Amino acid sequence: MDEIKCIPVDAVTLKAHQQTRSLNAHRKLCHAPFQNMYFGRDGKVLACCYNREEAMGRWPEQTIAEIWSSAQAEALRQA
Repeated sequence: MDEIKCIPVDAVTLKAHQQTRSLNAHRKLCHAPFQNMYFGRDGKVLACCYNREEAMGRWPEQTIAEIWSSAQAEALRQA
């Protein structure tokens, strides 16, 4: 099976996307750690398919709730 790759986003598309987001005090560019869980075939759980280095946890060794509230997930949200 081919590896899934992310498509680069141009500035015009990114600007249009940013206008759809609600403004808050943090104004994070990446909302993936707040909204997503990407499950790799190896059990590694990531915030998205783009960043494959910073894992939120491992499934099924951890429950989804444990992964979502893990120290690793919180660190990604604070980054």
